[in-house]
Amino acid sequence: MEGTQDRFRHLVISKHVERPAPYAGIEILDMPLPLEDRQLAKLIHKERPAAVHIHYWNGMKQDFVWYHSIFKVLEEFNIPVVENVNTSGEPYFSESVDRYIFCSEWSRRASGASWISEEVIYPGTRLEDFYRSDLEGVTDDHVGMVYRLDGDKIGPNAIEILIQVMKARPTARATIVGDGLLVNPFRARVHEEGLEDRIIFTGWVSYDRLRQLYREFSVYIAPVKDDTFGSVSVYAMCAGLPVVGFDVGGIPEIVGSPGLLAPPGDVGRFAEIVTRLLGDRQRRLEIGAENQMRARTLFDVAAMTGAFANVYDELIAARSAG
Repeated sequence: MEGTQDRFRHLVISKHVERPAPYAGIEILDMPLPLEDRQLAKLIHKERPAAVHIHYWNGMKQDFVWYHSIFKVLEEFNIPVVENVNTSGEPYFSESVDRYIFCSEWSRRASGASWISEEVIYPGTRLEDFYRSDLEGVTDDHVGMVYRLDGDKIGPNAIEILIQVMKARPTARATIVGDGLLVNPFRARVHEEGLEDRIIFTGWVSYDRLRQLYREFSVYIAPVKDDTFGSVSVYAMCAGLPVVGFDVGGIPEIVGSPGLLAPPGDVGRFAEIVTRLLGDRQRRLEIGAENQMRARTLFDVAAMTGAFANVYDELIAARSAG
């Protein structure tokens, strides 16, 4: 939106809008279930949008019901529709959709619908928010992890990685940023091992504090069990850090190096990779510099904005010509 506001006016509708809204300067309409009679159709008649961009996330049954209601209304109109698939499941197939776009190659393959589109546009990151030019100032022996700890992405074995690393390197420490259902079990394991002073839980933090924390890390870990993409890993790349993950989901596309990936669920191998990196500062700095270049090449917000703007232009032009 910020990158195309000189070309497009954006109006957002959502199944649920938090109040106060988390973003300023954006028009957001709350359109919860059940949709009021012809509510969306009336809005389209009034606004006459040049295109509709749907971020599709089919997480729960009620999500599907909401999207189903939206797509059925859109099928009544001759408006270009982009469906941005942000899940590993099937897209919502609708005659209204002109273009299916996936957030990663893995998401496209996992959807079982790769035949409908070869197009992948990675979520973009404002690189300057996390970029650091002084890689020589990167710390040693500090492992960082930033995730929602509700069990949908991170498994209960993730804490064992950090425990094994702490045991292998008595000088190491770790910081876990985030909150969720796994926090208490994680804390219990840390207490059981007597590592409370070396594995720190911050809970949720502000964006400014998050940026500072990334500058305190030496290695970032992404022990996800399923993820279509992971912007928090890109933040680490911008900060000049190695990213270690399991070989699952979209993580290999982000990390880029097979040597930084452990087999799915192999906690021992994962901890071994992290421990070795902590003991090799020069290698960490080399990987960090490579990651900064990789992030700038693939995951810059300007590249994402330009790609979507081109999609809008193509579809709007094609619809006008037809």
